[in-house]
Amino acid sequence: MGKDFIVSIKPGTDRANDFLKVFGSLDVRVESFIPFLAELPGFDEPQKVYLLDLKWLTNLERRRLCLHLAGKFNIPVEEVESEIDDVGVPILDQDCYLILENPQRWV
Repeated sequence: MGKDFIVSIKPGTDRANDFLKVFGSLDVRVESFIPFLAELPGFDEPQKVYLLDLKWLTNLERRRLCLHLAGKFNIPVEEVESEIDDVGVPILDQDCYLILENPQRWV
């Protein structure tokens, strides 16, 4: 599904620097163009998020992502890998813009 849904991280932010380091780009594919509410660490209330479409990641991008998240949250890489498979990778709605490719398919 995510081949038509891209989020672009707002440039000049810490999150943008993270995305450039991990993905080499500010743009990543997400599973849906509709954000949803999710409980996230560090937030008192649920946040609107998109879910990274993992099937579009290369093996190298996935490895860099796991290493980055393990370092950021101080947890073992193996735990991150398992969590990514079970829960996914949320991307805060407030940190990005949605790009909808082929909108004629979705309206």
